This record gives sequence, structure tokens and C-alpha cells, in this order.
Amino acid sequence: MAPPVVPSKRPAISHQHSFDAPGYSDISVKYGSYTRRLHRIVLVDASEHLAEVVEQKNARFKGWLDVLFLEDSDPDAIEAVLRFAYGFDYDDIVTLSKEKSRTEFHLKVYTAASEYKMQELQEVARRALDESLKHFTARRHRQPHQDDKRAHRIFELVKLLTTYHHYEQYFVDRSKELVQRHLAMLLKLDGFLLWLTQDGSWAVDCLHKAVDQGRSVTEHTIKSCRDCETAWEDCGSTKHVCTSQPGIQSNAKSCATIRFTCQVGQLHNVEQIASGT
Repeated sequence: MAPPVVPSKRPAISHQHSFDAPGYSDISVKYGSYTRRLHRIVLVDASEHLAEVVEQKNARFKGWLDVLFLEDSDPDAIEAVLRFAYGFDYDDIVTLSKEKSRTEFHLKVYTAASEYKMQELQEVARRALDESLKHFTARRHRQPHQDDKRAHRIFELVKLLTTYHHYEQYFVDRSKELVQRHLAMLLKLDGFLLWLTQDGSWAVDCLHKAVDQGRSVTEHTIKSCRDCETAWEDCGSTKHVCTSQPGIQSNAKSCATIRFTCQVGQLHNVEQIASGT
């Protein structure tokens, strides 16, 4: 058995040219749909966790391990961990990501870096996560009747962040800040449309709690498709065929449009503000 290698924070030099290169590989790493041909010396030098895993596996099989299975984190996050270990810049790693949400990608990489004890990657992913969260609440000019279709993504993200509280209280605090900043921006408008999922009642409660003293909020709810914006008829129908995605049926309970009117002294007509008239 090879002697244990004392891991450092990150390789001193870049090994990008050796990543997934069959010529000098001495171990295959499998996770999700990925199979990468890598090098023990790079893995154990980059991650204390990987060093421990490789040594434990070597001892168990009484020899050199040829294949290492990693199933303790999201596959795309593991891919990011390994590429970072080989000296790839984080910006290039994110570009290669297939995630629809970069915010969620940063979050998964952060947690994987925490599991793999890679402090530098953890700090880089956290900074990227902060910047991504700021994007959700960036100030921009909005008309009073403009739809706020980002809201359902924001509240879904908040619920996701709170599930990571066992890693750090940071995520819980960050999620609360995200909600407060976004609602504060919306409440500066005279009226707005808020698109939410079936868990929207939680978001509505947050909105009402965020209203300043002397100001009130009224709401009018209709079930509607987020893709083609077609409302269901009031006939008890539970299915809707989306015109933007023919052949795909959506559950009528899966999403709703909440029409909000912020009132300051004068009562506004919800329907008028919602339609922009």
C-alpha cells in the first residue's frame, strides 16, 4: 500500500491537462452518469475527505483501489469539486454546468466542498452564491402592472436554502434577507402580479407581514398556467393543456397568479392594476 499523502488546501500547480486523461490515470472515479480517469496523488492532495476515502478503500481491499464510487453529493457538484482540484477556474466550471439555476449550482458546490473539506472552493462558491442571490433582488424600473414572474423562483429558492441550515445558519439568515429585500421592492409599487406555486400561501403570509404600518394589501387569486398564461375556467377542471407546450397537461393546482394591490390611502381596483388599464 502506498504511504498516506498529507493533503494541502489545493494543488500548487494546475493539472488541467491531466483531467480525465487515460494515459497516466491510476484510478477511475464514478458518480452519477460521470466516469473520470484521474490520479490518486491529485485527489488526496486536494481534499482531506478524498484522502481519507482512498486510504480506507485501499485498506479494505488490501491493495490499490482501481475504481472509486462517490455518491455522497450531487454529481454536478462532485464534477465541480474534481475540476477545481485539477486547477480549473471556478468561472469555467460554472460555464460547464448543465444546471438551469446557477444559484442552486453554487449552493450544491458549496455543500459538496464542505463535505470534501475543500475550504478554498467553499469560499469561492459562497461568494458566487452571494452574487447570484443579489441578482434576484436587483433594483430595476418596473411598471405598476408588470408581472413579477421571478417570485415563484425566489420563494422556491428560499425554501431550498432553509433545508441547508444544518451546514450553516448563514443559509437561514440569507434566505430571510432575500425575502425581505424582494418584498420591500414590490411594496414600493402601487400594484403587481405575483406568480406562485402551490406553496404560495407561505409567500403571501410573508408579504402581509412585510407591509408597513398604515398600508394594506388586497389580493385576488386565479389559477393560471405560467407558460402560456391561460386561466382555467371556473368549472372545476383539474387539467389544462398548455398551448406553448402541446401535448403536455398541467395540474390546475400546481400554480396560481396572485394579483396584489398595495393601498396607501386610496382604494385601487385590483383588476385594473392587474390588466394595466
